[in-house]
Amino acid sequence: MGGQIALDLWARHPERVAGLLLADTSAEGETAESHAARLAQAARLVAEGMDPYAVETLYRMVAPDADRPIAPGTCSR
Repeated sequence: MGGQIALDLWARHPERVAGLLLADTSAEGETAESHAARLAQAARLVAEGMDPYAVETLYRMVAPDADRPIAPGTCSR
């Protein structure tokens, strides 16, 4: 969502953006389905907090061979 937010800010207020670096994001436009999924995810985070989300997704954000102090519990996936 960060890339979408950054691009939207730039599109709406280009005078406020001196530069923009987008990494690990996509330039695809949002569909009705992806919008609904994003809102559902946001509602889930509000209801459950960040811990369940972090447990489910951390392994995708850290290299599989990272040292355990960097990514405890993620190296076995």
